[in-house]
Amino acid sequence: MNCQNCGKKLDPKATVCPNCGAPAPQQNNNAKIQSVALIVILLVLIAAAIVGIIFAVRSTNNRDSDPAPVQPTTVETAASAAPTVKPTQSPTPAPSEAPAVSDTIIATELPFSITQSDLESEIEKIRTYYYTPSDEDEKIVLENGTNGWNYSRDYRFHNGRLIFAFIFDGTEEHRLYFKDDHMIRYIDENSVTYDFPDCNKYSSWADKALKEAYEQYGGKPSDTASPWLGTWKSDSGESFEITAVTDDRVEVIHHHLNEQGTRQLNTPYSMIYTDSTKRSVTEDSDGDTWVYTLTLYDDYLLVQSRYPDQKFYKEP
Repeated sequence: MNCQNCGKKLDPKATVCPNCGAPAPQQNNNAKIQSVALIVILLVLIAAAIVGIIFAVRSTNNRDSDPAPVQPTTVETAASAAPTVKPTQSPTPAPSEAPAVSDTIIATELPFSITQSDLESEIEKIRTYYYTPSDEDEKIVLENGTNGWNYSRDYRFHNGRLIFAFIFDGTEEHRLYFKDDHMIRYIDENSVTYDFPDCNKYSSWADKALKEAYEQYGGKPSDTASPWLGTWKSDSGESFEITAVTDDRVEVIHHHLNEQGTRQLNTPYSMIYTDSTKRSVTEDSDGDTWVYTLTLYDDYLLVQSRYPDQKFYKEP
């Protein structure tokens, strides 16, 4: 850079010319200022970008760590908050296709439950049956010592179902109330009342009472509650009588003619459940050569064996 007055070469940092004293040109200072300004702006932009990145990361972390939303506390709130889901339609099978087993099998029974108001209503009915019995009410009284029990027992039935048991040893009194072969109330020897489900802690009393009562009456607890139970007949006249259902099997009597068609047979089977829904049972009578499978559908019992499959329909 040269002096504009005398042409002498100037030091870039000089503010005046050492030769003539004229002021040095200001364009260098302006360039410096512009350079500094550009650097400052660049630093500001970099800082803003860094702050934006940090904010975005923190926002993402905050969303990930948010607590679960508070569930609605009323039916109305829950209904308004629930999304509307469009039902998915299953394709209609062609007429020649047989419906899948999963489409026609009856759903597994739900566990027993009862509301307190329904429980109180049942208790009142039982008291009515007990104190003012009708033709639908029956009782069985067993003396102390019967079947090895050191208690006398009074069992009451309504329409063939156990509804009440009074167990007494001369000092202790136990009262058991039942609905559908489930104990819904237990009153102990101190007259303390336990309602369902709290009464389940005394299920040993209920199990013994149910077993003995039905053995004396003729039948088994919960028989009528199972869709398997009853007599099933085919169009050809063969029949199956399913006499008992337990947690792992069904007991079957097959009424049929022998292979020569000359003699009536009543063949018993103890058949094991083969699926988790407890809708199919199988009897393996002779190794792997004779497998007998019954599958329960909505309105018929499918019997599969070495003979062609047959449908059996429940007798009313």
